Amino acid sequence: MKRTKELKLEGEHDARIKKIQENFLRRLMMTKVGKVLHAWNSWKNLPEKKDTSAFIKASKFEKGLSNFVDRTLKRSFGAFKNEFD
Repeated sequence: MKRTKELKLEGEHDARIKKIQENFLRRLMMTKVGKVLHAWNSWKNLPEKKDTSAFIKASKFEKGLSNFVDRTLKRSFGAFKNEFD
């Protein structure tokens, strides 16, 4: 009987320690460092690219789109620049 009581108290003590550890880790992960660590682990576990040709095509398309937007904005803001000079 005495042994079971000791085991019960020991289990309760271990549960309290575990609860304190969990709360500490939860609060640590809510800080900026914890968020960065979580993002790093998520990024690290992403799968590798399998089709590089599609990636190259998408990169060329994105670059062309970016150049188009830059040229268009440059022309449209050029009118304002001449107006205010």
